Amino acid sequence: MITKWKMFHLIIILGINKNNSSQAFIKKNSKIDSMKNSLFKIFKSTRKTLAGHGLGKYGTVQKTSNWLGKKLHPSYIVYDGHKFFLDKHDSIHYSYSDEIEDYSEYVSLIIEKACQKNSIVIDVGANIGWYTLQYARYVGSNGKIYAFEPVKENFQLLKKNISKNGYENVIPINKAVSNEVSTVKMELSDRIGDHRIVNNVDSTDKTIIEVDCTTLDNSFPHNTKIDFLKIDAEGQDLNVLLGAKRLIDENPQIVIFVEFNPFLLRQNNIEPIKLLEFLESHNFQIHDEEKNPSQQSLVSELIKYDDGKSYSLTNLICIRK
Repeated sequence: MITKWKMFHLIIILGINKNNSSQAFIKKNSKIDSMKNSLFKIFKSTRKTLAGHGLGKYGTVQKTSNWLGKKLHPSYIVYDGHKFFLDKHDSIHYSYSDEIEDYSEYVSLIIEKACQKNSIVIDVGANIGWYTLQYARYVGSNGKIYAFEPVKENFQLLKKNISKNGYENVIPINKAVSNEVSTVKMELSDRIGDHRIVNNVDSTDKTIIEVDCTTLDNSFPHNTKIDFLKIDAEGQDLNVLLGAKRLIDENPQIVIFVEFNPFLLRQNNIEPIKLLEFLESHNFQIHDEEKNPSQQSLVSELIKYDDGKSYSLTNLICIRK
């Protein structure tokens, strides 16, 4: 039996000997995959133990743990009844799904109500479909999910996850969404959830690709019923809203779930308060997912996230008054 501390020694050995023999150890075939899955479970348990003893703060342990996690993580996981195929390095750590925090009970109830049977949902920034499939389950076979994801690799995983889970009510769309129809430049991140539209390519040394971009108003005809709009657009969130003004005006019942990340908004030359003002001007009551989500938040409270720190962000659940 492999104990947690023996696994720790395995971590160190594999971390030091990153050679062809370790690569052969993790190569893909059914027997090795089975071993990987077993080792990954032990690795996760050991990782928690190391953190609990304070060893996780040491650089060598962190680097080795990160490297081993990339090599041992499964190609897919089952979470909440859905099978999700992951990117090569599981860069968002979906394989640690037991550690992922769910929505608060209040937010979950609001989303489930907005996505009730036969509802129409737009998911901007669908990624590999983590929330897309949840919405698809809620709305049922007579509902519809329009899932926008601009980056090819993510989009392929999104389509695979939709197909493997048997959903026929999800329409994947391989486009970015903003406030104009055009071709835009996207900066690719090591984390597949952090790819973003950039205006000044000279300010980054990361890989840049070009993708098609649309607006929601251009994507849907007049008087299209939309019940729920989720936006995770890495700093383009206000532009997505501006490009959906007609849809929002035509759907008084619409609920909007949008990321509020002042740091990224400012990187796109957008004043964060403009996003909050847009929501208020369209008669939305704003709730902060991070702080007392059941209570309405004031703009004066929400703007405190605009402190120049990249980790100061939240999600807003917006309900018409």
